[in-house]
Amino acid sequence: MKKLKNILVGFAICFAFVFMLASCSNATKSYSDKINEAYQSGTAITYDEAVKALGDECIDLTKGTELSRSGILIAVKGMTKDNYEEKIRNASSDSKFDSIAITVVQGKCTYSHFASQTAGEVSASILNGKNN
Repeated sequence: MKKLKNILVGFAICFAFVFMLASCSNATKSYSDKINEAYQSGTAITYDEAVKALGDECIDLTKGTELSRSGILIAVKGMTKDNYEEKIRNASSDSKFDSIAITVVQGKCTYSHFASQTAGEVSASILNGKNN
């Protein structure tokens, strides 16, 4: 009985750890607000800082060198650039996804927009960005 209890406690700890990691996403309204406030105050968040903060969820649609990089960064909470197509394809039509789109101009994040979108809206946003 004690061994079973230890196994269950181990599973509970693992589950809590996985849940904690999944909730650490920066594809949030608060991060979007932070980017906008930083730019307005004259201390813009850099391209490198944003990419690092978004981690594996970052879809980088920028071009240029480090200091002249311009374009858009997109992140969808719980999706990576390698699995977003599969997750959207398997989602129900009314599933909502939190996403953030960040405008980058000459290596600085100048504007951010947060949205809670359906699978179809997320797919259209990403595909439109890739075609530009």
